[in-house]
Amino acid sequence: MLETTDTLDYIDGTDNEKNIISQLKPDYAYVYYFNEIKRYTEYHKEISSKYESIYNSSIKTLKEDIENAVDTCKPKKNEMIALTKILEDPEKIKGLEGHYEGKFHAYRTYMKEYQNCLINKSNKTMPQIRSLKYDINELLSDIICKQKCSNETYNNMIKIYLLEFNNVPYETHIQYIKNIKSSLDFGSHLINRAQRELGKSNIIDSTKFVQEEIKYIIERFYTHLDKVKYGMDYIKDLSKKEVLNEVTLDVLKNNYITLPYYYA
Repeated sequence: MLETTDTLDYIDGTDNEKNIISQLKPDYAYVYYFNEIKRYTEYHKEISSKYESIYNSSIKTLKEDIENAVDTCKPKKNEMIALTKILEDPEKIKGLEGHYEGKFHAYRTYMKEYQNCLINKSNKTMPQIRSLKYDINELLSDIICKQKCSNETYNNMIKIYLLEFNNVPYETHIQYIKNIKSSLDFGSHLINRAQRELGKSNIIDSTKFVQEEIKYIIERFYTHLDKVKYGMDYIKDLSKKEVLNEVTLDVLKNNYITLPYYYA
């Protein structure tokens, strides 16, 4: 835990579209999606080279732009790290002389400011993202069909995604988090009992702070896993439905835009 709180890399934000803005991969919700679109265009020679050009000129730079924007939030995180080193250390808490609650609330305020910074900086790239989505929609209109379009690629991608889900240890992760939560709940019970019997102390305060951080990590882990499960369930449900072999171009475009969104 101490190594983790040295960096606070587990703190993230969630934007208005429910995208998770992670410090380590703030771009993943968008870049992964555009990466998936690339897999679809490779089945269509008439647009594959055009998308490759878009990918190399815009999507790769988008990734760097988002990462650089989010990186400017570091000063706010450094304020949190400095407070963390105090709040998790009983000896340093002793030096606060009764100001522990104020420092704890300051930490929460810094966290909120940092999360807002992550979200706001990420949102500054939204015009680029909207422009890319528009370009992709226009590009997909160039797919050559006869009277109707073959839906084979869409069908194949559903099957490919189902196979790739086998490499996602979802249940293992869930059980791991449940075990940690069970240990946390037991530890919290013991600390609360100790506080009732012994009163407040620096050791109890520092332990409760660390427990709160673990609780936050667990909640965020569940949020990430919920998004994974939602996408997996959506695609699994699609696989159980009858999929037409041929569709109109508009339907094909919608298929190509929607399916990778749930996978990404």
